[in-house]
Amino acid sequence: MENGTDQFDEKFWNLKNLVRVRYRRGFPVLYHVTTENAARSIRKSGFRDQTDTYMTGVPQTGVFFSNRPLDPNEGTARQEAILSVCFEVSLRSLREFEWIEEGKTYREWCIPTSFIKKRGTIVNVRFLRPSVRKSR
Repeated sequence: MENGTDQFDEKFWNLKNLVRVRYRRGFPVLYHVTTENAARSIRKSGFRDQTDTYMTGVPQTGVFFSNRPLDPNEGTARQEAILSVCFEVSLRSLREFEWIEEGKTYREWCIPTSFIKKRGTIVNVRFLRPSVRKSR
């Protein structure tokens, strides 16, 4: 599944809503964009759950990930660091955490830290130079 190509699961997604997910050794890789300080804290101590309603009226707890690094226009506060996390599960196993919204050009998941600790591994942290950071 690696071979440098994108893989995706067509069984669960209509083609019009399908956005590809990258794989590493057969497992999905998702991205978390954050501040430089938060990225350093995550590397040292791990991810921490956040709880909010996110304009849904229903409290959600977890950490947001996407199938590609998002920019500030897509909901990230500050784009200073990108963490790539490989989840050692099938993409189907992440389905219960996915937020599906019509018209988005990316896929997004709110994953609890208990799941991340068991199945997720940070495979890369990229700190962006101030000249390439995008701000609101």
